[in-house]
Parts: sequence; C-alpha cells; structure tokens
Amino acid sequence: MAISRQEEKALFRFNIIFPLIDSTLEKGARSRMVREICMKEYTIPYSRKRTLCPTTVWKWYRDYTASGTIDSLAPRGRSDKGKRRSISDEAMAELIRRYRASSGEIPMKRVVEKAIQDGVLTSSDTLCMSGIYSIFKNERNGFQPSQQDRRAYRAPSINQLWQSDCLHGPTVLLGDGTKITAKMFVCIDDRSRLVCFAAWYKAETAACYMDCLWNAFKLRGLPQKAYYDNGSSFRDERIRYGCASLGVQIVYARPYRPQGKGVVERFNRTVRQQFLSMLPSEMLTLDELNARFEKWIDAYNRRPHSGLGGGMSPLQCYLGELKAVRPAPDDLPLHFRRSDTRLVASDRTIRFMSSQLEVPLGYSGRKIEIRYFDHDPVGTCEGFFEGRSLGMLKPVDKHANYLAHRKGGGK
Repeated sequence: MAISRQEEKALFRFNIIFPLIDSTLEKGARSRMVREICMKEYTIPYSRKRTLCPTTVWKWYRDYTASGTIDSLAPRGRSDKGKRRSISDEAMAELIRRYRASSGEIPMKRVVEKAIQDGVLTSSDTLCMSGIYSIFKNERNGFQPSQQDRRAYRAPSINQLWQSDCLHGPTVLLGDGTKITAKMFVCIDDRSRLVCFAAWYKAETAACYMDCLWNAFKLRGLPQKAYYDNGSSFRDERIRYGCASLGVQIVYARPYRPQGKGVVERFNRTVRQQFLSMLPSEMLTLDELNARFEKWIDAYNRRPHSGLGGGMSPLQCYLGELKAVRPAPDDLPLHFRRSDTRLVASDRTIRFMSSQLEVPLGYSGRKIEIRYFDHDPVGTCEGFFEGRSLGMLKPVDKHANYLAHRKGGGK
C-alpha cells in the first residue's frame, strides 16, 4: 500500500530536521547546522528544487517541536500548484548535469528521457542532443569539477549509524520439501562493526527484514540513523513510519552508489568468503543454516577486527560505549503497523477490508487514521484522530444497535 504525497513530503522534512531536534546541542550549533543543511543538494519529493532555504528549514523545525508529530510537517497545499517556471538554457543545462550525476553510468539520451519521465524537465525544456553532449565535453578529460565527493567515514560512537543489506545465499530446504534461495538480512553498527543481528529468511520482503530489525533493536537498542539502499523491502511504509515514531532517522543511498554502504558490503564479502564457502556440499534446511550462522556471527563479533585496530573485537568496542545505548520500547511491533485513513460516515462507521467497523461518538464526517497488522487487519484495527488513540475498532453489531438507547432518542 503506497503512502500519499503528503506523507512522502513529511518524511523527507523529518529527515532534514532530525539533527536539529537534539536537545543537547550547544548554543549556536543549531544555526550552524541549518546553514550546512542549506548548502547541500537534495532530491526533494515532487519538486524540481534541489536546495533548501534557512527560513523553510526553521519553519519545519518549529512546526515539529510545537506538536511533536510527523503530521505537522505535511504540506497544506500551494497557491501556485500546477504552474511551471520557464528555465533558461543555462539553468536547464545545470539541471541535466545534476541529474546525470545522480543517474549512474547510463547513456546520455536515456538520462534526458528519464529526466522528462520524472518531471525534472519537460519536452519543451530540452536541447538537441548535440547541445547536451557539449555540456559534458570538457568534463570527460582532465579536471572534473562535477566529480562526486566521496570520503571515508566512521560514526563517532556506537548506535549512531547502522547499515543494513540483503544478501542472496545458498539453496535450502523447507519443512515441506520445497527448495528456495535463502536471503540474509543484517543490521551492523558502523562504529564498532558489531553485527547487531543477522539471519537467513525465506524471502526478501519487508516482513522478513522487520523481524531482523526488531531482534536487533531488542538486543542492541535503538540507533540514531539507519542506512539502506533503495530495495523495496527497505522502503516499506511500515519501516519508514515505525522508525520515525521511534526517533530513528532513515537515510537511503543514492541509486547505483553502493560505495556509501562500505561497512555492510565488506561484511557481505566476508560472509561469502568465510561462511558460505565452508558450508557442506549436502543441502541444509533453513533452520540448520541459521544454527550454523548464529555460531559464526558470535565468533565474528568476538574476534579482532582489522578496521578497529589494537586487536579489538567488535563486541569489545561496543561494550566499551554502552552509555550510548537507547533501549527499545516493549511495544515495539505497535510502531510498525500499516497505516491508512478513512472518512467516518454519519452512522459512525468506516468501511475496511469488506467489513464495517464502528467508531466512537463524535467523529462523524471526520477523517481518522487506522493502524493494523497484516496477519489480522480487521481484528487489530486501531483508530487515531490527531494522534490520539480511539481504541480498537470493532465490527458493527446491528442487532445490538437496534436495541440500544440513543442519545437524543430515535433510531
């Protein structure tokens, strides 16, 4: 179930202002961070703009701190919606240059076609291909001012940044005799290189990754940021809203740029070389594979890591900074439910999954949010209005309603 444009924009704005929410920032640090934010370029949802102005960032920050909810960051519409500014050849050339840098090594003609499809350009904006090729003629040789700035980095403390990925592994047997390709999900701490949790699953789905993520949260606490690629299992709305409600910022890598996830990519290579290469020739079951993998992960976390220095192991590094751990709440799964909106009818009911659910008195004609689990959508449906729970919504009992006394009389 796709999220709306308003929710997509609200999530983007939350990621922008997330560093400003820290109450421990020194005087002047927040203003400096806003200036740094506005110096960078972004892919803004449903917008051709690539930069932000300080006034806008401060407004988002004030709106969020005033209410404390992501809903306050949802835009309320624009008066100039549907209008388009005309752009000069120079501005259009700069747009193509930036879009080319974020599109990977694909043919220039495909870059222009993709820019038109994505709404970055319109057909009336584009130059002839010879003109577009001339834009990049001087960039192919010698100094390249548009070259992407890549730098080696490392989080200053544990649980500041986790990296996750999915790795396709060996063929395994299920209980019913079915053969599948096992998929490994992993959460690894950038600072200590500790594998917070990793396991092999039946499929590369959001549900499987959430199981990995919840186990990691329970074992190692909540990180400040989580770094993912653009796989569909990581972009599921439940993960995005669940992490946001827990105060965990999600950062997505640029498409075709795996270099930013160097820690987890290096771990994947280690798994291939040191674990998968040592598996027996006979086919294992999924449970047997996970039993072997659990022992291997425990040994991996306890042996010295070359990236840490001094003969330190990931577990030693992690345990040395336990003061940075933020425990996960007991009601962890409740933060990762699906979300949708419904308009309450005049008879205090909503339609959901071919069922009619009853809403408490006072919300007729209002839009409410509903949250639920996939395994039992109707039985786990909870209503919310302006962030406040309305309780579990039960199916309508029309016979009981017929006999019930109504406020003000009448049926």
